Amino acid sequence: NAMTYRKAELRFRFYATYQELGEYLGEIESMDQLVVVRSVSLQYNGTTYPELAADVTIWLYGTP
Repeated sequence: NAMTYRKAELRFRFYATYQELGEYLGEIESMDQLVVVRSVSLQYNGTTYPELAADVTIWLYGTP
């Protein structure tokens, strides 16, 4: 049987340390659904360091 999947693109902005961001993205990729971390863009701000801003794009696939 063929099954149809739909893709949802989710975009988030996170504020966390580099290690915390890595742990969070690892948890996302280990979800039961098909999840692809498509892009991560880190932004450094000297006044908030070690906290970074990260723009993350995730593709989430699921059945309708």
